[in-house]
Amino acid sequence: MTNLLLIALSAIESGHRDTAIGRHGEVSRYQMMPYVWRAHARGENPRDPEQAGAVAMRVMRSRYRGTDPATWYLAWHCPGRLRRGTCTRRDNELAARFTAIFQSITTQPVVFQLTTGSSNTLARPSLAARPSPAVAPRSQ
Repeated sequence: MTNLLLIALSAIESGHRDTAIGRHGEVSRYQMMPYVWRAHARGENPRDPEQAGAVAMRVMRSRYRGTDPATWYLAWHCPGRLRRGTCTRRDNELAARFTAIFQSITTQPVVFQLTTGSSNTLARPSLAARPSPAVAPRSQ
């Protein structure tokens, strides 16, 4: 479940772009504020998806231990407002969008494609479409 949460988080925060830099200096595909990155990173590279994912999970272990995707996202996006109970309508809209992305990932197989080049790194994940019954006849 954790990896699926990270895939959904990466989708909503940066569109899976490892080099994304937010307007407030947020780093990595998960768009962590620089002070959050510094507090939780142990020399990891924010442009490396595996290392950034490890840092993101350390952040989330310190913020939320439940399993509800919407609350998980709010703990990521606005932990102070979540603690105070002052999440905005926009916060809740983003949490609903995150939950929809998460649910679409959990109901469809996720396909990773290897990038071409000298290293075998994972490319941006894509959702594999399920064939409709009209297209894929049942075998007898």
